[in-house]
Amino acid sequence: MNALIVCHASTKVGLGHLSRSIVVAKILKKNFQANVKLIIQGDPVFHKDLINFEYEFFSSKKSIVKKLLTQHSINIVFFDLYSKMIPSNFTEALNYLRINKIKLVAIDGLIAFRSSLDLIFIPSFHNLLFKGPTSGAPIIYGWDCFLLDQSFKKKKWFPGQNVIVLTGGSDASNLGKYFLELLNKKLPKNTNLYWVIGPYASRPVLKEKKIINIKEYLSPNNISKLMQKANYAISVFGVSFFELLKTGIPTVVFPAIKSKNKLEIEIIKKSGVAIVAKNEYEATRLLIKLMSDNNRALFISKKASAKLKTSGEIRLSDAVANLFEKEKYLCH
Repeated sequence: MNALIVCHASTKVGLGHLSRSIVVAKILKKNFQANVKLIIQGDPVFHKDLINFEYEFFSSKKSIVKKLLTQHSINIVFFDLYSKMIPSNFTEALNYLRINKIKLVAIDGLIAFRSSLDLIFIPSFHNLLFKGPTSGAPIIYGWDCFLLDQSFKKKKWFPGQNVIVLTGGSDASNLGKYFLELLNKKLPKNTNLYWVIGPYASRPVLKEKKIINIKEYLSPNNISKLMQKANYAISVFGVSFFELLKTGIPTVVFPAIKSKNKLEIEIIKKSGVAIVAKNEYEATRLLIKLMSDNNRALFISKKASAKLKTSGEIRLSDAVANLFEKEKYLCH
């Protein structure tokens, strides 16, 4: 199987689409012995797992449609795209690929193009926001569809003073300008704070004297190991939040941009897998409260890791196999 994965990654978009695409690449290589190439539109960035695959970054100023029209000798294309960067003539590329008998899979989007796709795989616990055509490619979603790297392992939770802070790959809401100062003032003095700086983000600002112990990690190669050290987490909503859930770290989550992800945040709140805050100020207050309530922290840890017990790898592999069940090049 020759597979192409097309995604976006930039200071504006963040790293989520690329991180998920690399997980898809690993699944295809492991379960189908596929030859995988990634085409990444946006700003070049280092990712330790990219060296295991053929890949290419190209400018967001160039046409993704023209890029797709030059692709040959592929059996399947996966798209993990930022909705606001999809060009108006995108159907032209889909039609070209379909004429050439290439299977087309959308990850977390392209609902409007459902009639031109073979599969839509949504790494989410719901599809309520994905309104569009009522017929076309099958849509798969659920708690067992999250595409998370297998390096994120469940840990046995215990109380402590270690807090990990995740503001996203690009820190879209510029939390680094003031949030570290807020945490430094408010958290217990014996707190060990692990501030993760995303590859597209700037270093956080701290003008005042350190009250708590603060360590900065610039785009760490193995963030899963850092999570294993953490007793609590405070995170914006995004891919890394679900990595925290899988690990079983009691987490306070809030939306990076207040107008986004309202429905998902509400469902998360009702599910009990994390503590939900409206903003970073409420999140700080709720984190302090959580750090003094071991019973609640343990409950959240168990509930979160149980929800993400099943890997999305199984669902995606089965769905891809079904697309090729009669094809001779299926290696499985």
